[in-house]
Amino acid sequence: MKNILILIFLLNTIQSQKTYINDPYVNITNPEKSNDFTLLKIIPKLNDSSTYTEGLFIDEEYDQSSNSNITYLYETGGIFNSSLQKFKYPSMELVKYLNLSVENGYHFQIKWKEYGTGEIWATGIAKCNDRLYLTTRQEFYVYQYDYKTFEKKETSFRNYGSYKNNFHLYSWGLTESNETNVLFGSDGTQKIYRLNCDTNLSTISFNEVKYEGKIVPGIGDMVFINGFIYANIYGQSKIAKIDIKDFSIVKYFDLSNLVDFELKKGFFTQYEYDRGKVLNGIAYDKFKQNFLVTGKQWGNFYIIKFNE
Repeated sequence: MKNILILIFLLNTIQSQKTYINDPYVNITNPEKSNDFTLLKIIPKLNDSSTYTEGLFIDEEYDQSSNSNITYLYETGGIFNSSLQKFKYPSMELVKYLNLSVENGYHFQIKWKEYGTGEIWATGIAKCNDRLYLTTRQEFYVYQYDYKTFEKKETSFRNYGSYKNNFHLYSWGLTESNETNVLFGSDGTQKIYRLNCDTNLSTISFNEVKYEGKIVPGIGDMVFINGFIYANIYGQSKIAKIDIKDFSIVKYFDLSNLVDFELKKGFFTQYEYDRGKVLNGIAYDKFKQNFLVTGKQWGNFYIIKFNE
């Protein structure tokens, strides 16, 4: 009888282990395949997973010591401990880090109903000439940094003008454009603005993003490539490809497989996703001709190619 009980215990243990091992969420190593994109590489965020990613961009810089060009990723983080970070890419070796609240010596605080008190909420980041332009979500400032050294060159009050037709209270995404001294900016609505780098990102003009004739609000982080803007839409698991000829969406790319993968790996819960840990952050590596995407406080970056 004792031997039978031992045998039953062992069988139950084996079955329990088998069930665990075959759990599809335990050993999953890649998102499910998608018709809309090809996954090239997953890059763990390591110590960066707490960053509430707002803006990304990738560029090269000449390095005298190695007599070669080095590719870097720039990332801004918002909510608590807003930051500007520079990584070697794709190794993700941290090169520079700025705690923006401390670095900018903020003298006031804003009470965020949803998230508590924070001194600064960094959002968009883009390069214009030899400077990095960084905006904040609701604090009305534009910060300008030296592109290579992160030395702060200028802090200015954003020239946001009237509420209805200027880059105003909520600054979200920034990206380069096809014009000298001009950046594209978003503010979380359906509008994309042309912003003048020489006058504190004052508005030159704006256009409304539409799909099949209907406006599309929630435009977030963006990247401009060859006449098109690829943009996040807040709270949605897809990227919109926008033709700047008329600012119509010509194609959506479904990235819900990446959201599902992050959920299954336990980087956030559905409740946390619904409250802000959404898909956001897109950059283009023009040297490898692929995209980098991630989300707010996600566990990974994803190098992908869109299937166009």
